[in-house]
Amino acid sequence: MILITVFIVLAVIVVLGIYGIYRFLSSNRLGELINEEKSSSYYYNPKEKKTIYSPMGNWFELGKTEMNVDHATFQVLAENYAKDQNHVYHKYTTIDFDVDIPSFEIKYDFVPMDKNHVYVMNGFYFSENSKEGLTILEDADPNSYIQLNYHCAKDQSHVYFYNKKVPDIEVATFEILNDNFMKDAHFVCYFNEKKIMHKINATAKSTQSLPHDYIRDDKNIFAYRYYVGNNLTDIVDSIITIPFKDATTIVVHSEKYLSTDNIVYFDALAIDGIDATTFEFINGDWAKDKNNIIASGEIMEGGDVETFTFDENLFRYKDKNFIYDYDNGKLIKKPRKK
Repeated sequence: MILITVFIVLAVIVVLGIYGIYRFLSSNRLGELINEEKSSSYYYNPKEKKTIYSPMGNWFELGKTEMNVDHATFQVLAENYAKDQNHVYHKYTTIDFDVDIPSFEIKYDFVPMDKNHVYVMNGFYFSENSKEGLTILEDADPNSYIQLNYHCAKDQSHVYFYNKKVPDIEVATFEILNDNFMKDAHFVCYFNEKKIMHKINATAKSTQSLPHDYIRDDKNIFAYRYYVGNNLTDIVDSIITIPFKDATTIVVHSEKYLSTDNIVYFDALAIDGIDATTFEFINGDWAKDKNNIIASGEIMEGGDVETFTFDENLFRYKDKNFIYDYDNGKLIKKPRKK
């Protein structure tokens, strides 16, 4: 026991020593972060009077590059953007091709713009002495441009989806409903894995967002599904529509489970034989009602509903008789040891 304790103490000392040496070398090689709040990659070494770009400060693995900048006016704009009075920089490369340097800024942490244009970053690096990598977002107005989420933006005249103008959208009434759906006064749209926006047959006036990226209008619930259930090969990549009669019965239990009109759905597909009034979501893909244990929308035969629970310590589902687990993707139940 004493030997184990000594070994652990020595190991900790060695690790701390190595870390200390690494931090010492990093500090001496790079200097100090110029603006820690905006970037972990731009450093100034006061002894050598050098500005250095090193991705996340990891010079040992990712290297470092000395930058020829005007130190007095140099400022960090975002993780990989900076400027001085003479140039704008992406990482360590000059990109001041036609940009207005005094007004150039990074909005929303990733959108370059100046007083004249909104720009789109294509790829990860610029070529030396080339404008390749930075393009103007066509017709975008920097004064009214708003990034709504990672996928969508708008200005006073257009809606942009993955940096392309969306036709036939009313800008004034356009809104994001959730991560999958958006609408204006006339249309409801969703976008799929191929980053294509599609209109769906929903009444825009009555459409509203539901939890876990569902939406509904006055007649139907809508869910986008790329695949259904746990079989990743069963590609759907479409909208599944769930009709309802009484909106007050709609309950979204989780990302997978919802119920309405006394019908329970898993991945937007109805489950036969489930009592919605006693349905209880447990965790993950698991649930139960007064008579059944339910896994991924399927009833588990022979389980004990009253004692079924999720054991957070073992990170397993169990009842008084069985432990429920997966074996090569197939759901199995193992008898518990008495």
